[in-house]
Amino acid sequence: MDSPTASRMVEVLVRRGLVRIEGCPEDRRRRSIALTERGSALARELRPVALELREAIQAGFSEKEAETFRRMLLRVIANVDRLEKNASAVAVRRAASRGIE
Repeated sequence: MDSPTASRMVEVLVRRGLVRIEGCPEDRRRRSIALTERGSALARELRPVALELREAIQAGFSEKEAETFRRMLLRVIANVDRLEKNASAVAVRRAASRGIE
């Protein structure tokens, strides 16, 4: 996930009252994200649902198969991220060559 997308997602979570952004007293450039009480309550509520869903999805897979599948999915995600970045760079170069900014 690229930085602008992550930033937008965090903004949505802040607006919904699920997380808060905290500054770092030692380094004003750094910020951390923490769950609010509402966010913590939602996480506690969703945890069993997520675990049940994971078990259903992984049914019939051995531990080794599930781990292999997870690693493969992470590689697919990395490939898609790389393609998106390359496509954006190509679009910017094409626009610049046409005098479009």
